[in-house]
Amino acid sequence: MSSIKKLPKTKIALLIVEGPSDATTFENSLRNYLSSFSNDSVRFDVVHGDRTLMDSNNRLIPPANIRKEIGKRVNKFLRDNSLRSSDLLLIGQICDLDACFAADTCFVCDALAAQVKYDLQKQQISYWDRDDLIDKRHKKRANIETLSTTPNFKIGECIIPYKLFYFGINLEHCLYDRPNCSDEEKQVLAESFDEEHAEKSNQFEQRLRALPFISEDYLKSWNETELEKQALKPLTNICILLDWVKEIEYQDRSRKG
Repeated sequence: MSSIKKLPKTKIALLIVEGPSDATTFENSLRNYLSSFSNDSVRFDVVHGDRTLMDSNNRLIPPANIRKEIGKRVNKFLRDNSLRSSDLLLIGQICDLDACFAADTCFVCDALAAQVKYDLQKQQISYWDRDDLIDKRHKKRANIETLSTTPNFKIGECIIPYKLFYFGINLEHCLYDRPNCSDEEKQVLAESFDEEHAEKSNQFEQRLRALPFISEDYLKSWNETELEKQALKPLTNICILLDWVKEIEYQDRSRKG
């Protein structure tokens, strides 16, 4: 009797995102992109908030705790989905920088601005409580600097590769030149993007690679001097995600033999 060859176990590329529109924008397109060279899958964990700044109880996360907070989030995702750490191929996190690398002089007080507003012509960020906004942007930047230099997380008994990907102000600014969208507008734009790119992997890849970036090298994409100079420009390192997924998938396949 001939032996039956056991199929290799598929793994999950976990992407942590802030809101539902982020998942809508990328989920189908990335899934189809990954399927063009791998049997592994993409799963999204929508945290409904800014996990580079606030925890699930809406409390500020100090830099000393930010790695622990992301690790807790990953473990929760595994528990909620009856998965093990060995099921993970990688952990990617996509965030908006919210111009946290901008100079303090860019922030202005506007008593009528209940929400943060970006005026790109004036190079200004308006909010009713300027001091509080600056303080939170400083804390966010400190957390992001920690995460951007974190190469992996120990989840259970496994060491899982990790990278943080960003949009300079936010995703909508970088993709559509619209930095001040409501949640409803974000969802409409996301659904349009998904409809246009989900079934066209080459077009999706070209769209991301055409976006402005500092460097195609991950660590160089986090050059602080450049991020400060271009804090209010439509900047991203999301194109690096495409090559990183391929790299990690190849390494995992090579280990399996």
